[in-house]
Amino acid sequence: MRFSKDELFSNEVVPEGTYSARVTAARERHSQAGNPMVVVSLRVPSGHEVLDYFVTAGIPATALAIARRRLLALCDACRVTITPDEELDLSLLIGAVIEIDVTISAGKRGRRNTVTRYRPAPDEASS
Repeated sequence: MRFSKDELFSNEVVPEGTYSARVTAARERHSQAGNPMVVVSLRVPSGHEVLDYFVTAGIPATALAIARRRLLALCDACRVTITPDEELDLSLLIGAVIEIDVTISAGKRGRRNTVTRYRPAPDEASS
């Protein structure tokens, strides 16, 4: 599957808030600076896609630690068990229903959504 430039850089944002979201895609890509990253696509009930980015190398240690903690929080929310020193299988995230907190921030191409928190969906936590 490929995404068009319009899909990746849409100025359409969802309002700030907490949403149930389904992980529809998770793949490795490279940032504009050429650094490896993981791009995750999350579909909220309105049908809009919220993208989140996790740069995984080539950035300052503090930023890398934050990105890795955020990616671990996503995996925990998706109920994906991480095994030390094994490669993360991103396909295990796809289809998971989770809860996300979304804000709006200024990006290079205008306003964009930012995921500030991941957690298991409430109905998933009880099962």
